[in-house]
Amino acid sequence: MKPDQFHKNLREGKIPPVCLLYGEEGLLIEETLDSIRKKLSMRQGATLDEETFYGAESDPAFILQSARTFSLFGKTKLIVVKAFHRMDEAGRSLLLDYLEAPSEKTYLVFLAEKIDLRKKFFARLQKKWPAVRFYHPYDAAATERWIRTYLKKYGFGIEREAIRLLYEAHGKELQVLKNELDKLMLYRGQAGEIDMSDVVGITGQSREFTPFELADAVGDRDLVRALQILHRQLEDGIPILLLLSVLVTQFRKLRRGKCLEEEGATDREILAALGVRFQGERFLRQCRRFTEEELKSIYGELLSMDETIKTGRTRPEIFLELLICRICRGKALRPGGDPIHFFCEN
Repeated sequence: MKPDQFHKNLREGKIPPVCLLYGEEGLLIEETLDSIRKKLSMRQGATLDEETFYGAESDPAFILQSARTFSLFGKTKLIVVKAFHRMDEAGRSLLLDYLEAPSEKTYLVFLAEKIDLRKKFFARLQKKWPAVRFYHPYDAAATERWIRTYLKKYGFGIEREAIRLLYEAHGKELQVLKNELDKLMLYRGQAGEIDMSDVVGITGQSREFTPFELADAVGDRDLVRALQILHRQLEDGIPILLLLSVLVTQFRKLRRGKCLEEEGATDREILAALGVRFQGERFLRQCRRFTEEELKSIYGELLSMDETIKTGRTRPEIFLELLICRICRGKALRPGGDPIHFFCEN
């Protein structure tokens, strides 16, 4: 069964007496278990009687005994067996008969990571009860939806650029992203729109420089300062993909600003169109330090470097330093295009 269908059943109050929640995305499994817990508590109207066992440590006979023993005062009982994939085949075989006749008012939930559904126990279970796999939302769009949904529960929104920065800096694992989102909400202090400066602020707290300062130094073509900031950021452990993300965003804006300038837009119109709220004069000076062809080439080089870093084929800090040197010194870059990439505009 797919997670969406299982959650739909839960919302309708259809809670199976036995189910298996498994997969690589532990956060989604825990959230689903919590949904089951809340539904049963609402149905019971009181504190739920819950017991937790562990696949590698708990005696299967004790699990079976607990499942078949009625709770005091006839309360609903929830039994959770965590890390069930660690229980051996002999132990699981003791629970096979229970799958055919679960106890009344007892709900047995198995949690596991990677399992082999061809094994006898799992094959028998999925024929009769839900076996739900939870996996990473591997693409950027699914991750963005999850981030927005999570923040919305607490009254927060988030800019798309900030989501891209989180995705590139921290990857797709939801537990890691959840931790970062919790820190961002604490950092903001009150509900509102989270932007890129908040993301960089969290990463750069208690540090001498921020990635935005690196982007501004490169935009100013100040090589000495740019390298000073780059080296300090790397020493402080700032993820190189986060640094690259900020540079990509900066040069995307500069490129768009240059295009608007060529079209005859005023300085005020350029800043308003690009949402530049601070250091507007500095941004405009940066636009005028580059030709349109240079910005096109630099943007293409940055996107190409992002792809190279993700393949793990090179030492990224060296190539980023070389690229910054070429940008600041005005050295000829290879012709840039419009690569199709995660950072490209829709």
